[in-house]
Amino acid sequence: MKIQSLSNNKKRVDPREGMRVPIVLNVSDSIMPCAKTLERLAAIASHDSVCSHVAALSDIHYKPRNECPTGTAIVTEDKIVPQFIDAGLNCGMRMIKTPLFDRDLPDSAVTALFRKMQERIPITAKNNVKLSHEEFFEIARKGAPYIIEKHGLDPEEAAFIEFGGNMFADEKVDDEDIRECIPDTFRNMSLARFGTLGKGNHFIELQKIEDIVDDEIARILGVEKNQIVVLMHTGSSALGNLASNFYAPRKMPPHRALFMFLERLRFYGLSFSVFGAEIDRLFRVLTNRQGFQALDEDSKDAVLFLRAMKAAHNFGYASRTRIMELIRKSFAETLGKPDFRMSLLYDMSHVSIFREEHFGKKVWVHRHGATRAFPSNRVNGHPVFGKTGEPVFVPGSMGDPTYLGVGHPENFDTYFSSSHGAGVADSGGKPLASDKETLTRKMHQRKVQLFKNGTENLSKIDPDRFKNIEIVVNGMRENKIIRLVAKLSPIAVMKG
Repeated sequence: MKIQSLSNNKKRVDPREGMRVPIVLNVSDSIMPCAKTLERLAAIASHDSVCSHVAALSDIHYKPRNECPTGTAIVTEDKIVPQFIDAGLNCGMRMIKTPLFDRDLPDSAVTALFRKMQERIPITAKNNVKLSHEEFFEIARKGAPYIIEKHGLDPEEAAFIEFGGNMFADEKVDDEDIRECIPDTFRNMSLARFGTLGKGNHFIELQKIEDIVDDEIARILGVEKNQIVVLMHTGSSALGNLASNFYAPRKMPPHRALFMFLERLRFYGLSFSVFGAEIDRLFRVLTNRQGFQALDEDSKDAVLFLRAMKAAHNFGYASRTRIMELIRKSFAETLGKPDFRMSLLYDMSHVSIFREEHFGKKVWVHRHGATRAFPSNRVNGHPVFGKTGEPVFVPGSMGDPTYLGVGHPENFDTYFSSSHGAGVADSGGKPLASDKETLTRKMHQRKVQLFKNGTENLSKIDPDRFKNIEIVVNGMRENKIIRLVAKLSPIAVMKG
């Protein structure tokens, strides 16, 4: 594969050997993706649904469970390709502003705060309060605004969530519409998973604004040096994952493939034609030959998938809204201030398929491990972001800085997309922690308190597993992907 260097942080692979479109890599030599990642990008660039170049962001990396590498933005004109994104629909982040500064939270208060959050915020469905079926349908149809109203939260919060926290805001959707696109089993499995943080790389991190890079934008966004903020990373839990796997064949263990096979038979009805098609689908999944399945945008499967996707997005927005309220209550109890207030800077997804206009026509933008990063002229109706651009959060590993930025008006090459973090280093590096004591010691060396339940996924969350955030962000700035606003340093982090 011939790779042409366009600048220190941008490269291009022209179409060859079946590729229909080029690949644009927003990387420097030091964070070049591995051969497997490049191979998968070439496969995507060869797919007949793709209508423009494949954009690879700075955090591009390969995950064996996905057909498509993480850190990509891919556009199609009239096709939906669910395998171009991760199954975790509306996995996303939320940054929360507090009125506190670093001097207001000594180490003892930080420890007490995180103990409260561990008590209040469930990691998994175990010991979590289940939604009623009525609540599930309200959340699926109305998203975050339903939780805001139900719990008497600040009604202005919805304006600082992507799509106002409700992807059905401009549509009339009833309970039957939700039943039509989401099987009963999936709804039942989601009831106890609402408001859970989740395992793996999901987190709640307490941060201090270390430096302000753009004073004016920081002022408009309401952040200042030494202010304390909270960054949350979680998603739509089981609902998004189940719905995504249901509508598109993906890599999965045999027992899960069989579960999906039976659910699809139950959902679509048992007929000779359905049974034959589902047997073929099951065989392709079991033999890892599922490939990319493009759905015509007007087909029944595409319509149902998009509706299920929107319901899952609403579930994710609402879940992060609920967790934010639990964080606020933890602060209130720790500080002895019942009326403690927090405000939302922004809530955004980084696993999505959105209909947008680019190069003069409507296209479907598939973002996998990438956030939408509109400039101010694309959100000019928003009272804050119409002046700044859409906020973007770029966290490093849990021991490294996070950067706050906004969408850049010249970021055409990525379809106004941004990296959602540093990304996993493809080339390996330092030894990774195999026990909790080693991981805790690494975090202590970084002066960060770690609060983690259990000993799962230790090597996967080790800070040495990830790319250098400074290299990633410097490239994003040079390529005019974002305008930097502030640098934040971690204080403490909660992991599942």
